[in-house]
Amino acid sequence: MGENARSPGGSLQSVSLKLKRAATHLREIKSIDATFANVQLTMPFIRDQERRVGYFEVKLPDPPEAVSPVVGDCLHNLRSSLDYLIWQTVRSNPPHTPGRKNMFPICRSQTAFDDQVRRGRLDGVPQEAAAAIQSLQPFSSPGHPLTLLDDLYNADKHRDLSLTVSVASDVDVVHVRNGQVFMRTVISGEELRNGAVFGDMMVSLEAVPSDFKIEVVGRAAAFLAFKGRSSHLEESLPVVQTLEEILSFLENSVVPSFWAFIR
Repeated sequence: MGENARSPGGSLQSVSLKLKRAATHLREIKSIDATFANVQLTMPFIRDQERRVGYFEVKLPDPPEAVSPVVGDCLHNLRSSLDYLIWQTVRSNPPHTPGRKNMFPICRSQTAFDDQVRRGRLDGVPQEAAAAIQSLQPFSSPGHPLTLLDDLYNADKHRDLSLTVSVASDVDVVHVRNGQVFMRTVISGEELRNGAVFGDMMVSLEAVPSDFKIEVVGRAAAFLAFKGRSSHLEESLPVVQTLEEILSFLENSVVPSFWAFIR
């Protein structure tokens, strides 16, 4: 945990260990992400016979298969650190003892938060601590770090571990015909996702000669991005930046809110 996140008193060791473990996973993810700083890009021409259209498809290197489990482990440690906070808060409030119902609620509305309280999530939590937890809730905040953590953790837990894809932010490609470069395209500031249709442009196959052969190759500045879709996730959510934001919020905003309640 960062210097600002250390408790001036009381034991937050279990929470600290979870966040330190998440930080270790994040360093590994950063190392993998750095390998995508300059990658080769190809755009084969795809003939979709069923729809009778043709298009250039963006082909970026796939992330190593090992990265998704590491991302999942990072998310797990981030999320469980919040539940550890609730557990320790209840333990510090005798005669209450923590139980299976206790957990840190992440809610998008006051109604949802009230429902979680009724379900016993904060049983044994002092009223002042419960008020602090409510103040941290991401009500109506799609881009809030806790909203992102909840979405990504649930996606990893309930759907699959394939959470990452390659996204290019700057692209420089050349178009080659009969071994000769006849056009160069430079795209800056516009993100291209692996497997996307280049330029969102398709042409009728009737307008494409049967011997049409153009090679499109180049280089791209790429990064790892979450591919999970929900009403709260953007298409090109960068993995490293997002996890850094979540970890920083937990260390510097959430944990200090519990200092007064954990002994």
